[in-house]
Amino acid sequence: MRFAIAVLLLASSLLGQTLNLSGPPLVRPGQTIAVDVALTNPSADLAAMQWSLALPANYLVVRTTAGAASTAAGKVLYCNAPATNCLVVGVNTNVYGAGVVATYSIVVPAAAAPGPASISMPGAAPLIGVLGATLTGGTAPLGVGTAYSFQVLAPTDLNGDGKTDILDLQILIQEILGGGPVANDQNGDGASDVRDAAIVARAAVPGP
Repeated sequence: MRFAIAVLLLASSLLGQTLNLSGPPLVRPGQTIAVDVALTNPSADLAAMQWSLALPANYLVVRTTAGAASTAAGKVLYCNAPATNCLVVGVNTNVYGAGVVATYSIVVPAAAAPGPASISMPGAAPLIGVLGATLTGGTAPLGVGTAYSFQVLAPTDLNGDGKTDILDLQILIQEILGGGPVANDQNGDGASDVRDAAIVARAAVPGP
């Protein structure tokens, strides 16, 4: 048993401290999504970090907030205007524990094409890559995990199953007849009515 625990601890240490991106697997055009930057396997001397993001075309960061790991360590999040480059540092002698370092609120463009997309590190200059620092200004090796990959749904795919069919049309019809909040406005006029149903119905027709 002790040997097995020792092996697991060794394997964890070999992985090294890493920043990882995560978010929802399915998104819609026009949606604002939360994307976390999380730290795993932190070393005993990691006190500050910097990183950069590579965003798909026309994706926009509208907000950045410090995560629980940064708050617990008393670190402050600083980002440039487009928030593609960020760093966390604090006037204290605290080091980082595992957890969410920062959270991005990112708007998926209304014209985003359906299909796979991803957000990764490193990204924009001058902070290309990630870098960790110790309390004395030394280098704390910091790795980058896999990119955050997601699927952009078609606006007419209301149930998120990857296609537009009669089931999506039924959802919209129920919304229209129910008179509740507008959730699936297809033509951008702020209402949910038969004109939106016509758009979904056309998209559900098989073929081109």
